[in-house]
Amino acid sequence: MKYQAFKYSNAVALLGVVLSFSAFSSDLARNELSRVSELSDDFNNAAKVELINAYDSSAKINQTHLFGSGNKALVRQSGYNNNANIDQIGGGNLSYIEQNGNDNYAAIYQAGWNNEGAIIQNGNQNRAVLSQAGIGLSETINQDGDGNVAYVIDKPNVNYSGFNINQSGNEQILIVNGMNKQITVH
Repeated sequence: MKYQAFKYSNAVALLGVVLSFSAFSSDLARNELSRVSELSDDFNNAAKVELINAYDSSAKINQTHLFGSGNKALVRQSGYNNNANIDQIGGGNLSYIEQNGNDNYAAIYQAGWNNEGAIIQNGNQNRAVLSQAGIGLSETINQDGDGNVAYVIDKPNVNYSGFNINQSGNEQILIVNGMNKQITVH
């Protein structure tokens, strides 16, 4: 019995460390989204790609401006064989992808108005997809480590919204389905 109590107290201490790190990661992503909003004036689409020691990597940004203020997107890459995709349809959407490492894939799909999405990957072979369809949705995905997978689908009028996903470690899988539909993983 005494050994089990010690084991659980270590788990609680470790959980406290992970939670404090997660809050920092979310704040970092939010700060980067505020920098994206400064790209240009309010009525035009704006996109920027920054490459620092990036090799065999690709970044694609597709923006369609429909009635209202413009969309803004920023991709930052360093490392080898990273792939980033941003698709924005609507107005006032902000997207940010940062990839530091090798063989990472990140995609943000935004349809609607005033959505904010950020993906930050530090490590190798991480996969993240963030899909937002609606108005005023705000999500972040932070991956630190190798082989992490996160898929987030968010639509309006569902029970789950406003995610701050933080994966710290290796080979974690997370699927968040904000479509009021069931997903089964086998």
